[in-house]
Amino acid sequence: MIFTDSHCHLTMSNAEANLVAARAVGVRGFVVPGTKREDAPQAVAIAQQHDDVWAAVGFHPHDAKDCDDAAFAEIERLAREPRVVAIGECGLDYHYDYSPRHVQRAVFERHIELAKELDKPIIVHNRESTADMVEILSRSPAIGIRGILHSYTESLDVAKQLVDLGYFISFSGIVT
Repeated sequence: MIFTDSHCHLTMSNAEANLVAARAVGVRGFVVPGTKREDAPQAVAIAQQHDDVWAAVGFHPHDAKDCDDAAFAEIERLAREPRVVAIGECGLDYHYDYSPRHVQRAVFERHIELAKELDKPIIVHNRESTADMVEILSRSPAIGIRGILHSYTESLDVAKQLVDLGYFISFSGIVT
C-alpha cells in the first residue's frame, strides 16, 4: 500500500525533518498547500526540491481578506508551475470569520474559476459553512471541477452530495 499525505502544511514547520520522519513510516507522496500569498512560493519551492512532494496554491478563507487582484495574480502565476497539482487551500470558514463571509465566497469562486481554467482540482476547507459551500460547488462554474474536502466533519448525506459532484472526502485527526 502506498500512503500519500494529501494535505501537509510543511511551510509551517521544519519541512526537511517532517519529510524524513514521514518517509520512515512509509509515506511516499506529499501535497503541500499554500494558504496565502506569502507562503505559496515556499510551498512551490519545497515541491521543487523533492521528487515526492507537490504543491497547491491558494488563499485559506482566513486570509481571503488579503486576496486583492495583485495577490491573486501571484497565485495564478504560481498555479502554472509544473509541481503545482491543485488550487487551494481554499473555501469557507464561518467559525472565526477572520475574513468577511462575502469576501470568502468571492475568493472561493475565484479559486474555482482558476481551477477550471487550469484543469486542476481544488482543496476545499469548510468549517461551519456547509450550506454555502455546497451551494457554490453545486452550480456553474464549479460543475465538473474535482477536488478534495479535507478534514471532513459533515454528515453522510452531504458527503454523498459531494461525492456525486466528483469530490473526494478526507478524514483526518479532527474526526477522532
